[in-house]
Amino acid sequence: MLKPINEMLKPINEMLKPIFFSIICLGSQLFSPSLLAALPPYYQSAKEIIAILNSSIVAQKLSTPYPIDSIKKTEKGYRLAAGKCELEVNIIYKPREDGLVGPVNFEIIPGERSCH
Repeated sequence: MLKPINEMLKPINEMLKPIFFSIICLGSQLFSPSLLAALPPYYQSAKEIIAILNSSIVAQKLSTPYPIDSIKKTEKGYRLAAGKCELEVNIIYKPREDGLVGPVNFEIIPGERSCH
């Protein structure tokens, strides 16, 4: 006697569920507005570094007789080093108000200079 078709297909359906779930999850990530909204990392970080270097507050806080030796990416932003002094600058990311695709808005928050 033949089994009903839905009983015969049940093992195949169970096997395919994880595959379909993975495809749906991957597709939703690929087309997520948050992933499409940001600039490529190189251009986003360049924009952030330019904003830091153009900031008069950062210039005042780092004020030393030495040139900037390095700018390093940190977990919260960037660390600037000039001579024996360093300044942490945090980057606070803000959502776009218009909801459109484009560069990520951000604010720079300089910390206090430390010298050793």
